[in-house]
Amino acid sequence: MKIHYVSPHFHPEIGGVEDHVLRLGLYMVGKGHEVTVHTSRMSMSGVPLPPQEDYHGVMIKRYTPGFSLGYYATTFRPQIGAGDILHTHGYAFLPNDFS
Repeated sequence: MKIHYVSPHFHPEIGGVEDHVLRLGLYMVGKGHEVTVHTSRMSMSGVPLPPQEDYHGVMIKRYTPGFSLGYYATTFRPQIGAGDILHTHGYAFLPNDFS
């Protein structure tokens, strides 16, 4: 299966959602699935992260935020291709626009 996860922040950021999505992604890659995580390019410290990288088989695609008002208010427009599952993650954060 092709699985897409959307998370406001992701590896190398540290936190509950970030760790959960990373472990879930690595597990699914280990089961033979293709996993892509769509996340913000801006780290919580304000340093931009690479726009794309592969982390142990999990493809990470990072997007420049439309705006970021802290952890719970980071929006971006992920370019999600064909897939079998789309799973969004986060806690009390603004939804992202998938159109």
